[in-house]
Amino acid sequence: MPSLDVLKLYSRLHGEIITLGSDAHLASDLQKDFDIALDYLKQAGFSYITHYQNRKPEMIKI
Repeated sequence: MPSLDVLKLYSRLHGEIITLGSDAHLASDLQKDFDIALDYLKQAGFSYITHYQNRKPEMIKI
């Protein structure tokens, strides 16, 4: 996960597209720490995460 400083820099540079992913090797670890990631994104100034459906981005409010 990028540090909060990196996320803030990306936001200041007008970065908008942020996705969340999981490198889980166990089903029980899917979405582990997503709550922390969402908190970091909010602290960095983001209001949306991006979900891709059929290669088209959809912005989801956080």
